Amino acid sequence: MQNTGDASAVAARRLSGRAIVMLAIAVVAILATGVALYRSQVASSAKGPTPVTSIAVLPLKNLPDDPSNEYLSEGLTESLITALSRIDGLKVISRSSAFAFKGRAIDLQEVASRLGVGAVLEGSIRRSGDRVRVELRLVSAENGRVIWASDTYDRPLHDIFILQDEITRGVITGMSLRLTSEGQQRPAKQTSIPEAYEAYLKGRYYWNKRTAEGLKKAIEHFERATKLDPGYALAYCGLADCYNLGVWYIPIPASEAVPKLKEAATKAIELDDQLAEAHIAMSNVHSFEWRWREGEESQRRAIELNAGYATAHHWYALNLALLGRFDEAIAEIKRARELDPLSLVINTDLGWILYLSRRYDEAIEQYKKALELDPEFSLAHFDLALAYSQKGMHEEAVAEMLRAGDRGSDYLGGLGYVYARSGRRDEALKALEQLKQLSKRGYAPPYHFAWIYTGLGEKDQALTMLEKVYEEHTQHVVDLKVHPMFDELRLDPRYQDLLRRVALPD
Repeated sequence: MQNTGDASAVAARRLSGRAIVMLAIAVVAILATGVALYRSQVASSAKGPTPVTSIAVLPLKNLPDDPSNEYLSEGLTESLITALSRIDGLKVISRSSAFAFKGRAIDLQEVASRLGVGAVLEGSIRRSGDRVRVELRLVSAENGRVIWASDTYDRPLHDIFILQDEITRGVITGMSLRLTSEGQQRPAKQTSIPEAYEAYLKGRYYWNKRTAEGLKKAIEHFERATKLDPGYALAYCGLADCYNLGVWYIPIPASEAVPKLKEAATKAIELDDQLAEAHIAMSNVHSFEWRWREGEESQRRAIELNAGYATAHHWYALNLALLGRFDEAIAEIKRARELDPLSLVINTDLGWILYLSRRYDEAIEQYKKALELDPEFSLAHFDLALAYSQKGMHEEAVAEMLRAGDRGSDYLGGLGYVYARSGRRDEALKALEQLKQLSKRGYAPPYHFAWIYTGLGEKDQALTMLEKVYEEHTQHVVDLKVHPMFDELRLDPRYQDLLRRVALPD
């Protein structure tokens, strides 16, 4: 963090993290009251509008448009989304979809329609020196009218606790009565250290990139957050999530990643066993340890704790799909998409589940929908290439894989596979050689070698590599039961023996 040379500005900046946390608590309280009051009014009027059961929280406008204060506006928005998602019976759109509208001039009813919600919360936060002003309003999707508007709250940053009391005193009685009937889940424990919170937000930003470099940066930020606040459970969850994805994207050997994943997940649960994110992290530990049923139990527990947590539904869906329970998986991934309709990875993984269930035409259409959201999204191009390959559309498969861009060993494995399937053996062998060279410089999972050998029809080599996958005890083995890529190996006794030893449940 740069030294601005302005002592008062530095002091105010240090307070801004606490401001985010405390403002979020205060604003959630008054917003919940507004929603509850609106529901109460609707209940007493037979001709009233539809009750608010779903909300999108748009990024708060940073006034004036000062990049140095962006952290304050984004942090408060993120805290609002997280806290509101824990209110029972209230569907809250996840961050990635809500932030898709950041900085865009768009009609709020159109936003509500695209996100499938009954109301949109918008507002602004204005910081001037050491003072902060917050204004919010909740707008109906049905008719565009303002359901509820807050007063303007204007306080010095150092009086943030007084501001919280000022906001909550006038509404606490009505809020308590109405939220008791609606049900309210316990909020997650936050940090009171602004630098730790900032590090956490940066970690999540880079984690959502789903790239090797993004995950490496995310690990740095989450580690910094845990050092600044060793009691910050959410930061340990973030660290665990990085090591989970790191096996696939960086890649990190499972022997190195899993102990770190387990340590972070265990610490998160020790700090807060009512945190849905912690149970999702632990479910990934179970998956690496091939404790399939325990993994499902952890995912179910996460959903029980926070039914509005899109990631829990998302990863539970993937787990169900890899066990061959496709109907359940599709239902869960669609629930995740309801909560995060513009998420690139959720929309892509809906296609992936359709692909695993051999519904290739539907998968292709879904991948195309994901690419409409972002034509450059690498994972969608990669998965679309595999679907084209299974359809025998080999030219399209190669073209899509090349559009995916070089993501590392998985890209080379995928490229070699689609080249081999298209009859372009020389190009496939070139990709195989590049993968071998990559493995000399760092770790390249044997799983990606198995892809190319499978495409080339070299079953013995493919099975040898899959045996190495088993020996490394990696999470890649979860693909073996359902991945169409290995259909040509499926009846081989060696493949059947491998599946038996992995012991994936029915």
